[in-house]
Amino acid sequence: MMDGWRRVDSNVALPTGYEQGVWLGEFIQRQWDELDHPCSRQVTRRALDFVDNRLARFDLSGAVLIHGDAHPANVLHDLGGTAPTGFKMIDPEGIVSEPAHDLAIPLRGWTDELMAGHAPQLILQWCHQLAAATGVDPVPIWKWAFIERVSTGLLLSRLGDPRGCDFLDLAGLLAPLRP
Repeated sequence: MMDGWRRVDSNVALPTGYEQGVWLGEFIQRQWDELDHPCSRQVTRRALDFVDNRLARFDLSGAVLIHGDAHPANVLHDLGGTAPTGFKMIDPEGIVSEPAHDLAIPLRGWTDELMAGHAPQLILQWCHQLAAATGVDPVPIWKWAFIERVSTGLLLSRLGDPRGCDFLDLAGLLAPLRP
């Protein structure tokens, strides 16, 4: 993933992490209202507070091109041996944002692993492992992961997918965390 992070010329017309954050905040609020509050207000409030935090700290000068949807299904083993890491990423969204945004995406979907026990400790451990491996602050990783978990849970609920409840229930367990 880090190999793909590159500075982007300001003339390139790509969505930014700021624009994505605005969209996510509006989506979370709208879906929570339209779905008649499928999770606690604490969960949505926390997600929206994190959106506000990331928007306030968005810095285009430090932003890089990120994949934007680097979940496990978009990471393939390179059987041809051409990728230096042995893996290739597919289906990029292409967003100019902070690296923490990219690192958070895989964390949003590991619901089964987190529901197996000790979710708050485990999610923070993963954020710190990613931080140690990349030099990226673990707190923004955690905040983006929470935002993405809530928005994905709401989307799945909107689509009638029962996994949406699991995403949102887990977000309820994680909302009190203060990393």
